[in-house]
Amino acid sequence: MTGVSLLVGVLGALAANAGLAYGRSRYAAHMAGAIFGLSVTAMHYTGMSAYLLPGTIVWSLPQLLASVLLGAGFGVVSYGLIAKRLGGIAGRIWPAAAMVLAICLMHFTGMSAIEIRLDSSVVVPPMAISDTAMAMLIFGVTGVILLIAMASASIEVNLEGESRSQLDHAALQDPLTRMPNRMSLTRKMDALAMQLAEDDAARAAVLTIDLNLFKEVNALHGHAMGDAVLRRVALRLCRQQGEGDYIARVGGDEFVAIKRGFGCIEEVQSFAERLHAAIVEPIDLEDVSLRVGASIGIATTLEDGRDANQLLHKSNVAMYRAKSETDRPICLFDAEMDRRSRDRTQLVHDLRQALQNDEFELVYQLQNTLKTLKPEGFEVLLRWNHPTRGRVSPGEFIPVAEETGLMRDIGAWVLREACREAAQWDHPYSVAVNVARSSWCSRRFWKT
Repeated sequence: MTGVSLLVGVLGALAANAGLAYGRSRYAAHMAGAIFGLSVTAMHYTGMSAYLLPGTIVWSLPQLLASVLLGAGFGVVSYGLIAKRLGGIAGRIWPAAAMVLAICLMHFTGMSAIEIRLDSSVVVPPMAISDTAMAMLIFGVTGVILLIAMASASIEVNLEGESRSQLDHAALQDPLTRMPNRMSLTRKMDALAMQLAEDDAARAAVLTIDLNLFKEVNALHGHAMGDAVLRRVALRLCRQQGEGDYIARVGGDEFVAIKRGFGCIEEVQSFAERLHAAIVEPIDLEDVSLRVGASIGIATTLEDGRDANQLLHKSNVAMYRAKSETDRPICLFDAEMDRRSRDRTQLVHDLRQALQNDEFELVYQLQNTLKTLKPEGFEVLLRWNHPTRGRVSPGEFIPVAEETGLMRDIGAWVLREACREAAQWDHPYSVAVNVARSSWCSRRFWKT
């Protein structure tokens, strides 16, 4: 019966843990805890039935029921705490403490329910095993159980570490191209910043790469073809990486490369040229041969400072400069670019305020009929009176408004204001308003 009690405890614990692991009900953890507590109780009383003495054992029913309820109750508490997945030390201490209480309270309450009535007429059979052998057997079984527990804990720690490593890898990898993603780049830039701060001799270059004509690929051939192009470009870029190089995909068609350990700026330019040459090669997919271009901006610690985040920003500025100059796909950052970038940023900010501050005005260009030269109507022209810069040329602010999407609101204001003013004229002249492409689907003249 002692062996049976051990089997009852093992099978009961197995059933409880299986219920905790695979139970789908909201009360699965509590039911598993109750099973654990009842299995410990059953193990205890099965073992007590193996106790042989010259007399009889009388059980007190109230204490016996109390021991059963305490074991099951604290078992429910223990497994309920496990199901809550408490973090840190609390997640290990509190469930274990509740489990210990379940075992101890059940055991000691159950022992208090025993009353032994000695009777010399009861014949006690000879011991089937000596006390020494029984003690050695108990120590041996306990040792095996502890070894199994240690092995299980080690396996759990290894599995947890492996799972965490896989999750980190998935979080830092772009699922489409299998390249490092923006989060990975952020960590890389932090590490680069620390290296540049600690080692004055360290050199680094940051390259921002943006594909040209990629939107046209999506528009003409669909997004599935665009994804295939990105995967092919990513594969080509990875093949150009040398020792210490790093390339990540940070956006739709934007990549960032980091190069370290170079001797002169020419090495960085050569690296950029290899990347550019790899991208512009024709891409053969199914029955279609596609070609995309690339604009690459470069910033290095040799000329542009040792702040890693500023290097990334400056390479981005240089990339936009390369994008605006079709004859120069690779561009090194310089101070003039930074000034222009800041001026453009300020211009965008001022444009947003211009509508709110009523800084725009309309002027009208006369339109005459060809036969009689009589006035027929007017074409509306937009002017911007900046509070500090004075009159800003439309050739300067209109392209910026179109690129940033502000032209939609500006165009709507022009139409409303032109109609309002024309409605106040004594003569019904026509009014022509030139509407920007970014405000409407096509460029056309609207007349009222």
